[in-house]
Amino acid sequence: MKKTLFCISFCIISFGVFSQSHFKEGFIVTNNLDTIYGFINQKKTKNNSVKCIFKLKDQPVQEYSADQITSYGIEREKLYVSQELEKDGEKTFLFFECLVLGKVDLFYLKHDNFTGYYLRSNAMELKRLTNPTKQYKDQNGTIIERPSYEYRKQLRQYLSDCMLIYDDINYANLSHKSLKKLLLRYHELIAEEGKNSLTFHNTQKAITMQLGLTGGFNLYSLKLDSYYWDDIKLSSQLGYNLGILMNIKWAKLNENFNFVIAFNIENQSFTGSKFETGIYGWDTDTKVDFSNILLNSKVIVKYDYPIGKITPFIKAGINLNTELHSESSVIEQRLIDGTISGETTYDYYPIPPSFIGYNVGLGCTYKLSNNKSLLFDINYSLSYYSFLDSDSGYFDNEINGQLSNLSFTIGIIF
Repeated sequence: MKKTLFCISFCIISFGVFSQSHFKEGFIVTNNLDTIYGFINQKKTKNNSVKCIFKLKDQPVQEYSADQITSYGIEREKLYVSQELEKDGEKTFLFFECLVLGKVDLFYLKHDNFTGYYLRSNAMELKRLTNPTKQYKDQNGTIIERPSYEYRKQLRQYLSDCMLIYDDINYANLSHKSLKKLLLRYHELIAEEGKNSLTFHNTQKAITMQLGLTGGFNLYSLKLDSYYWDDIKLSSQLGYNLGILMNIKWAKLNENFNFVIAFNIENQSFTGSKFETGIYGWDTDTKVDFSNILLNSKVIVKYDYPIGKITPFIKAGINLNTELHSESSVIEQRLIDGTISGETTYDYYPIPPSFIGYNVGLGCTYKLSNNKSLLFDINYSLSYYSFLDSDSGYFDNEINGQLSNLSFTIGIIF
């Protein structure tokens, strides 16, 4: 129990330390059009439209407003461009997220009443796509409100040099997916006509999946409560683990939360002994040796804290342990005056074929230049189980167990 509380406390402390920053590799472009590479602290809030939090390696953090720099971006993910808007009769600058850049640009802004999608071209100024409701009267004179689809008219104005896109506009809606698809299709069509085409579009996927291979070693502890096993002192040997995992990230839900499905092959090995004096007129010396190979299936929720190439994380989940193979040897020697008078061998096994537990852990990944990442992971799991071992010879001997496992793992994520 103390170990469990320690692990949980350690994870909470780590959460407080790491959650203070979400730095990723990125850049800023100054008003003099100089590009400076460093790290961007991006959180999924409207603050991304107001300020850019930037730092160089081993340098203090700096904040830039939209009138101080031209743009900023996170490499291979997002680009924000400074644009001028009129707010309360005064001009102000905000950072717009670029979804598509080309002959016609598509932006998204999340900031109070300005939240929405915007278009811009060389011939036409920045304009917000709108969809106000209109009132209609039915045959009974009842007033009905319906969307006006005003934004489709606006799209036709900005994309008027490509008649082939008009049918697609009729099915467009105000969403990232629909508008990006429309603008990308528009740039494909005008490129075929030899006109200016696409220069940038946000390639971040809504859902991304990564596979990984892992390996490491385990430290086990097993406590048993039963008529037969109570007095047996067990010690474990160092075990190993090999596994595969799938990391699933849903960016629209939260850029930092991940779901992980992992399958590990783990081996366990325990030895123990007990000595009983004069129970039936002789002494009994019992030696226990058992081992198994388990399939450990995990479902985990993981939270990342990107800091440049290093991404610390904490995680928690549930796991199902399934026995793949087991071996057991229990040898009882009867001693009279210290001399062996008889010996009996059993195959008692104090772990059920399957049982459920929970796990918590922390670690980090290190991003390599080839889009792969190294994984370093520490995980603590704890399982409780209870079952009847009718083979023990003690008339449905109930065995209650507590199996804990501290694992150290390294791996590579593709």
